[in-house]
Amino acid sequence: GLSDQSGYNFWNVGYVFHQNQAVDDVGFLSSLADYLQNEYGFDSQNTFVTGFSNGGDMSYMLACQANDVFRAIAPVAGSMMEEIYNTCNSLLSSSHVPVLEIHGRNDNVTLWDGDMQNNDGWGAYYGTQEGIDFWVENNGCLNYEHFIMPNTDPNDGSHIINHRYFDCIENAEVWLYEVVGGGHDWPGSSGNMDINTSEEIWSFFSQYT
Repeated sequence: GLSDQSGYNFWNVGYVFHQNQAVDDVGFLSSLADYLQNEYGFDSQNTFVTGFSNGGDMSYMLACQANDVFRAIAPVAGSMMEEIYNTCNSLLSSSHVPVLEIHGRNDNVTLWDGDMQNNDGWGAYYGTQEGIDFWVENNGCLNYEHFIMPNTDPNDGSHIINHRYFDCIENAEVWLYEVVGGGHDWPGSSGNMDINTSEEIWSFFSQYT
């Protein structure tokens, strides 16, 4: 992303301290996808998006506002900002976007329970489960299962529960990897070591190629 007024690179998802930032990252990333498809022959039906933290928030924004470009999303430690959440239904129309969210229960940056009172100064955002429930309802998922994934590294102080919502419209499943004891991490790189997040994300996306 571009640099903000404090010199930090960011994606413009509407944080309170970015109110004066006018950069259109939805337009930029959509144009970038279009360019790469045209330049290198990438499949416009198999374009996906993932991101960590601010990039996870951006993933949700793209699912709402550019679902004609991005087939599925996999935010890690992401959240749905209040304004994005409140306007998403009207933007989705009849679109059903598969979602995989990976999120630590003890995340101290993007809080599991959200921050609707904006106590931390980012702006109001919904809790992890509330965000997942939004997509479960939008995608018309009828069934649910959960299971504990293999705790292959008992020394990392965490384990993962896979919550899977399926039998959805257009097979647009919604998955939540709840990292119990996990923080603001990309599992496999830091924090939880039971999974390789990048491989899990590609496995999820591969269902939709």
